[in-house]
Amino acid sequence: MIIYDLVCPLGHQFEGWFQSAKAFEEQAKQHLVECVHCGATDIQRVPSGGHNAGSRRDTAASVPAKAQAGAQGSEMASEQGFAVDPIMVAKALNHFVEKNFEDVGSAFADRAVKMHKGEEEPKAIRGQADQNGVEKMQNEGVEFAFLPKLGPKWEQ
Repeated sequence: MIIYDLVCPLGHQFEGWFQSAKAFEEQAKQHLVECVHCGATDIQRVPSGGHNAGSRRDTAASVPAKAQAGAQGSEMASEQGFAVDPIMVAKALNHFVEKNFEDVGSAFADRAVKMHKGEEEPKAIRGQADQNGVEKMQNEGVEFAFLPKLGPKWEQ
């Protein structure tokens, strides 16, 4: 596994993990490498300070490893000793969910319960739930999570 420091045209820096240099080149050429901050796909490698892969357990538990600190210095140290920017993690999570989960809006709780009961084909969904919907899902044993909502200051 190779870890590259990457940058998008807007100057957002992040890391990418690839099987090989050739794998990075092929994915970048096909615009499959995406900025975790803004979604841009015109990604370039930048010089790296090097990486210490550590043990397999550390590598698996530290994605992204040695993340860049946010503009406001919101850097925290994880138990493995890697710097983790919680804003970057929240942005990446929200971006992933937006790209890969169907937005069912206010029908979220009803759809989640139906999937849980086997009345509807399971798939990745996202949406909103009011307090009644949250209680309904909890009572039915549906697993769900609230996503962090970032304000305009952090959305760039």
